[in-house]
Amino acid sequence: MHDARLCPWIPVTREELQALVESPISKVEPLEGGFTNTLHKVTMTTGLVVVVKHYAGGRKSFRDEVETLMRLAGVLPVPEIVRTDVERKAVVYRWIAGTTLDDCRRKEPPAAFASLADPLGRLFAWVARTEPLDTEDRWDVVPLLAHARALLARSRARERMGTPLATALLAAYDARADQLGWGNQVLCHRDIGGRNILV
Repeated sequence: MHDARLCPWIPVTREELQALVESPISKVEPLEGGFTNTLHKVTMTTGLVVVVKHYAGGRKSFRDEVETLMRLAGVLPVPEIVRTDVERKAVVYRWIAGTTLDDCRRKEPPAAFASLADPLGRLFAWVARTEPLDTEDRWDVVPLLAHARALLARSRARERMGTPLATALLAAYDARADQLGWGNQVLCHRDIGGRNILV
């Protein structure tokens, strides 16, 4: 099976986890399913369960996620941060019990899965209307679109997808180019999927 991870697992010892959670540990479980970071479910002898997340994407991704979680706390159901460690680029947050949307789709009756469409739709609509957290962090999407078009017109990406598909995508792009640059920047997770949504 192909490993879809973008960054390799970060080696983390039990001693490091114990230092991060600042409490004796009774159980450690590596959490799989992510593409970038390394996560462990840690159960302490007190019974408290937390997740320790080590960021492989560098200090900026660590800082951005911590700031985002802190600013969205109380607004969205995001993980509650217990503590952070800047040197290790690690965050400890409370374990959230639940089932991923992917597991719900696979294991629950179709009606249970379908019942989530309305609340998730309302949540995503709200996110799509929410201003970015950093209003100074703006960019012009038009050059990005022009670059994407250039890649479709001539690049290795075109070669890899094949001329017929690249040509069809290019035609669709050109037919709707005036619509692609429309809209305002909004809050965006960039990785919303069935494995990242707990129900």
